Amino acid sequence: MKIVFFPFYRRRKVFYLLDRSLIRRRFSAESDSSTVIKSECEESVAGEFLKHLREIPQYDWASSDILDLLLVSSSSSSFSPRFFSQITRRLNSYSSALSFFEYLNEKSQSLKNLDESLSVAFQSVIEFACKEPESRDKLLQLYETAKEKKVPLTFNAAKFFIRWFGRLGMVNHSVLVYEELDPNVKNTHVRNVFIDVLLKGGLVGDALKVLDEMLEKESIFPPNESTVDIFFHGWVSMGGSERRLVTDEEMIQLVLKFGDHGLSPNSIWLTRFITSLCKNGQINVAWETLSKLMKNKASLEAPPFNAVLTSLGRNMDIGGMNAVVAEMDEMGNSS
Repeated sequence: MKIVFFPFYRRRKVFYLLDRSLIRRRFSAESDSSTVIKSECEESVAGEFLKHLREIPQYDWASSDILDLLLVSSSSSSFSPRFFSQITRRLNSYSSALSFFEYLNEKSQSLKNLDESLSVAFQSVIEFACKEPESRDKLLQLYETAKEKKVPLTFNAAKFFIRWFGRLGMVNHSVLVYEELDPNVKNTHVRNVFIDVLLKGGLVGDALKVLDEMLEKESIFPPNESTVDIFFHGWVSMGGSERRLVTDEEMIQLVLKFGDHGLSPNSIWLTRFITSLCKNGQINVAWETLSKLMKNKASLEAPPFNAVLTSLGRNMDIGGMNAVVAEMDEMGNSS
C-alpha cells in the first residue's frame, strides 16, 4: 500500500489554505448573509474534497493527510451533515460512493454529527445502487451493511429499500425493512410507499392494518391525499378475488374515516366506488355515504352525485331523485 507523507511545511500550508477558505469569514449580523457565506464555504470545501478523492487511489483514502484535514475542518466548521451526502452524490459511481461511505465510517471519530452524517451519505449510496444493473444483490448487501454497522436509515433510504424490494418481487424484504424501522422513521410518506407495495403484492390485509393505524384519531402520522390516491388506485387495480377481500362496508368505513381527516377520494375513484355500490343495488347506501361526506365538509365534485341520480333514473325512482336533489340543495345552502 502506498502511503503519502506530507512534510511539516506542507502541512502548515494546507492548514493555512483551509484557514483562509473556512475561518477568515467575519460573522454577519444578517442571517441571510451568514447563510450565503456558509453555503459558499461548504461548496468550496466540497470541491476540494472531490478533487482529492478523484486524484488519490481509493485504497489510500484512509491514510491521506489532506483528506483527514478536510474532514476535520468540515466537522469543526459546523457544516450540515447533508454536506457529505452532496459529496457522495457527486462521485458519480456506486463503487466510489460506497468507498466514501466506508471511509467516513472508518473516520467516524472525526464526524461531529456521526449518525446523521453516515445516514445521509448511506442514502446516497442506496440511490446509486438502485440504478445499477445488479441492483437486487447490491441492495441486499447494503441492507445487511446498515444492520451490521447500525446505520440509522433516513426517511428516503427507508422508502428506497421498501419500494425497490417491492419492484424486484421481494415484498417479504419490504416488510422486514418496515418492521425493523425506528417508529419515528415510519412517517406518512414511508407508510404510503409501504401500503402501495403491499397492495401491489396482494397483501391487502397487511395494507389495511397500516392504513387503520394512520386513520386513528390520535395518529402521529395521519393520512394525506397521496394515501387516499394510493389506496383507491390499488383497490381499482385489484383482481376480482383480491377486491372481494375488502367488503363494501369496509370500503364505506374507510371513505368516512378519510372524511374525518378532511380527505376524500378524488372524483374518479369516488365515482367508481359509488357506481359499484349502485350496481350492487345499494343506491341508498351510496347516497348516505355521499351525504356523510358532505356533512364532514369533504371537497366533492358532481360526478359521484350524477352516478347516484343516474341509477335512480334507471330505476324510474323520480321521488328518490327529487329527494337527493333537495338534500343537495339544502346542504349547499347551509355550507
